[in-house]
Amino acid sequence: MGRQTAYDLIDTQTPYIAMLYHLTENHYPPLPKDMVDVCWRAIKNANAGNWDKRVRLPKSVKYKGISLAPTRDVIEAHHLEPFLDSADDDDDYWPEDEEDE
Repeated sequence: MGRQTAYDLIDTQTPYIAMLYHLTENHYPPLPKDMVDVCWRAIKNANAGNWDKRVRLPKSVKYKGISLAPTRDVIEAHHLEPFLDSADDDDDYWPEDEEDE
């Protein structure tokens, strides 16, 4: 499991399923399912070069005690690098940016 699994998921699954599986099965301990949209927003920000833009976290998750986290830290903490290159093809999936700050 790991990076190669993420690439395989990207090639064979819908974006949502690939991310869900990556977070819940490709990490130990599994990460919360409600991080899927957060991760997609972070990927969208990173692809646009907005690495410092903060994304709002679910109520159950905190980053250094607050509910916002910088895009770069979300990408790094959740090992999302494999998703960066493939995300441009999935524009229909992207969640709204209204929660980003």
